[in-house]
Amino acid sequence: VNHGRTDSTDGRVFPYVFPLLLNPYSETSGIVNYIAAKEGGIDKLKGKKIVVLYHGSPYGKETIPIYELLAQKYGFTVQQIEVPHPGNEQQSQWLTIRRAKPDFVVLRGWGVMNPVALKTAVKVGYPVDHIIGNVWSNSEEDVIPAGDAAKGYTAITTQASGNTYPVVQEIVKT
Repeated sequence: VNHGRTDSTDGRVFPYVFPLLLNPYSETSGIVNYIAAKEGGIDKLKGKKIVVLYHGSPYGKETIPIYELLAQKYGFTVQQIEVPHPGNEQQSQWLTIRRAKPDFVVLRGWGVMNPVALKTAVKVGYPVDHIIGNVWSNSEEDVIPAGDAAKGYTAITTQASGNTYPVVQEIVKT
């Protein structure tokens, strides 16, 4: 399962629900930890600038307070930029990003917004290898339409890839 309501993981809200899922808080935390690892540790986030480019919907906006909290905790600056649905025009957002000169961009996209983001990033000169996509920005359908603009792009996922896991091997045998 790739997603779910954040409050479903709080036993005070849903005392009889035991979700096995990634929620927006854990996703955001995972992305920030990934950036920290790339930079050499959580302490290296201090003074960094991260832009969150998000889909203009409740889904896209849900992590706004989480990024603000983590920015305050770890000392990085966060700038959050909305892309109105459906996201097929992002020139002004990416010009804002180019002016901001962030160390990383987190892409909280959806549908057509994702390949357009990658193509527009390249167009304005932002390095795609500094864009980290969330779970709704991580499929082949998100990168194939972007073509060469997607080279170097990274996105998180909740499923490990490959077929060498024992459970997968058992399935293959049967």
